Amino acid sequence: MLLAGYAVRLSGEDATRGYTVDGKGVVLHEDGTWEYSGKIGFFDIEKSGITRNNEISIADLLPCTIIEVIDGDTIKVVFVDPPPGIQQEESIRLLGIDAPELQTSMNPEPLATEAREFVIAHTADPTVYLAFESRWRGSFGRILAYVFTNEESLLNADLLSSGLASVYVETPCYFHQYFVTLEVAARSESRGMWTTPMNSSIVIRQIFNDGRTEYVELWNRSDQTVNLSGWYLLDDQRNRIDIPLDTSIPAKGLFYILSGTGTTSPSTDYVYPTKTTVWNNRGDRARLYDEENELVTEHGY
Repeated sequence: MLLAGYAVRLSGEDATRGYTVDGKGVVLHEDGTWEYSGKIGFFDIEKSGITRNNEISIADLLPCTIIEVIDGDTIKVVFVDPPPGIQQEESIRLLGIDAPELQTSMNPEPLATEAREFVIAHTADPTVYLAFESRWRGSFGRILAYVFTNEESLLNADLLSSGLASVYVETPCYFHQYFVTLEVAARSESRGMWTTPMNSSIVIRQIFNDGRTEYVELWNRSDQTVNLSGWYLLDDQRNRIDIPLDTSIPAKGLFYILSGTGTTSPSTDYVYPTKTTVWNNRGDRARLYDEENELVTEHGY
């Protein structure tokens, strides 16, 4: 009998039992035949041919129960009958999104508590269902998954739509483009993290710092080009980055202020005013000032 559907191989001692067909666990025999193992296995989005998340049925997914919400993008769960490669208790990292950090060496990032409370409120029924990609365990040992609620709502997407998470851009997921559209909609409607107390047209979307590459990402929320001549950034130590004269951000555009050594921009829209490393690896805050020395917006991590 030929293997129908699609198969996903797991690693470890039980690798021969670590296959799925249409999300259901199977055992492969040496002669190429197979039979269902009786366990729900790994529903692999990448190999399923699915193009929209609403094509997924939770009946095909791996169920588990939430025992703790760590923050907006990390939960702890237990499995009743886990498939090979899964422990009874695991940490799950929601794929494709990045929620504000709650546990940091400094204060929690803005909206970190709200993101966690959002997850708690939307999982009042603690049973959730997991879908995966081919790379299903991350570098910190956490399982990487799409998390569906009992109402078949995708929690990853719901956080983006509410402005309580941003798209994780370093390793784009299978639904990356769909997630980007959700974030853009949240920005345009000034939801969650895309609202600033001063209602500025220019906001700091993120500060990226991996110890070598660093940049500040600015977003122009307005319908007009904004000139940044005379504007500057300050960190918590009052280190200053002067934005070059005649720098401007197009309407609805992103712009990057680079610093440090070895930095490459994720876009062609950037300036590189200093090779000095500015942003602290343990946490920092960027404050953007205009030419009148008025605070425009700020962002911490």
